[in-house]
Amino acid sequence: MCKHALSIFLAALFVWCLSAAVCCPVRAAGMVDAAARGSGGFFVAAEGEGSGSPALGGMEADPEDKADAPAPGDNPESPMLGGQEEEEPDDDPGIEALPDEEPADLDRDVDPDRDEELEALRDRVRRLEMEAEARETLRMTEEEERDEEEEILEAAGREYTLMPTGMIGLELNSRYSYYTTDVLRDIDPGRVDYVANHNIDHNFVVETAIRDNLNVEATVPFVYKYDRVATDRSMDIRDLGDISVGVKYQPFKTGNRWPAPIFNTRLTFPTGRGEYDIDPARELSTGSGLYSLSGGVSVSHPFDPVNAFASLTYRHRFKRSDIGQIRHGRTLDEVDPGDRISFNMGFGYSVSYRMSLSLSVSYTYGMTTDYYFLADDGRDKETSGDLASSTINLNTAWRLSPQQTIIVGVGAGLTSDDQDVNFSLRLPFQFDLR
Repeated sequence: MCKHALSIFLAALFVWCLSAAVCCPVRAAGMVDAAARGSGGFFVAAEGEGSGSPALGGMEADPEDKADAPAPGDNPESPMLGGQEEEEPDDDPGIEALPDEEPADLDRDVDPDRDEELEALRDRVRRLEMEAEARETLRMTEEEERDEEEEILEAAGREYTLMPTGMIGLELNSRYSYYTTDVLRDIDPGRVDYVANHNIDHNFVVETAIRDNLNVEATVPFVYKYDRVATDRSMDIRDLGDISVGVKYQPFKTGNRWPAPIFNTRLTFPTGRGEYDIDPARELSTGSGLYSLSGGVSVSHPFDPVNAFASLTYRHRFKRSDIGQIRHGRTLDEVDPGDRISFNMGFGYSVSYRMSLSLSVSYTYGMTTDYYFLADDGRDKETSGDLASSTINLNTAWRLSPQQTIIVGVGAGLTSDDQDVNFSLRLPFQFDLR
């Protein structure tokens, strides 16, 4: 009885085990699939020699069930099993899927806002280029700056400028001056005559450059004088004046930091009708009647926006003997003229490209002159007083063309030994022989 009961129990246990062995592969596959979906693929079915999953107790699956179950690399749901997970539709309404088009179609689609920004940038670049061109047009070149500085200094005086090699310059310089004074007559005590003197000088100047820093020039003056004494007597004369030759030399250049000096020297010949060769009571002179030699230095320097200039000149007049001129009943035999020192300074300013102004003050000090008259017991000596004169001058330069400039000036005397007023007109011409 017990044996039969034990046999029945063992048979039932065998049947249960057999049924469990048949059903376990299918359930194990379902459990692995559910675990993969729930845990993100952390449970991977074991591959190998047919042994079951450790979670399933290591029970071997049926070969046919293995064939029906999906392979580890073919599972469409679990990425960890080598398959590709099926994409689920995105329910977010804020993100739109791109259309299935070719890349060329995407390149052809242009954002209107971006197109406007690019066009605005192009317009700004064009405006900047136009402003740069305008500034470049208005900006003066170095050559134009040099020409402007030379024009200002040339209006102040010829001693401040030099010509380059291969150039020749011609200038017509006309000057009118007016003197007035009162003269007390010895022959008629108590009589005072009003004397007015009008002088017009026309100077023709020729200048050329031997080197860039060495210029030579010659001046040929023609003089017209008109002298009126009171209302009953007048005289006039037209004749050649005193011819002079000069040299200007600049030994070195200093750039714009320091002014570069220009040294000059001039020799004057008594080619005009000298005051010691005429009858002073009936004639007028057009020259000094003396040889003279002068030397000086001139400097200039730009102080934006003006150009400052200054010059210092020393003039020596040579003694003259055997004159034989009758003055006040006595014979003038010899003259020892005093030397003269002149100083000039001022500044110039360019008002525009076509006009410039210069203002200057000049001062001259003349030393005493000795006159020797023949007498019965030898010679009598008389000495004149020294001389001091000063004038103020205003010159304007007008550029008529790039090659032509006209210079107009006016001056006024500041002492009793000066002319009352003077006007000048200069027409410089330059010719390039290179």
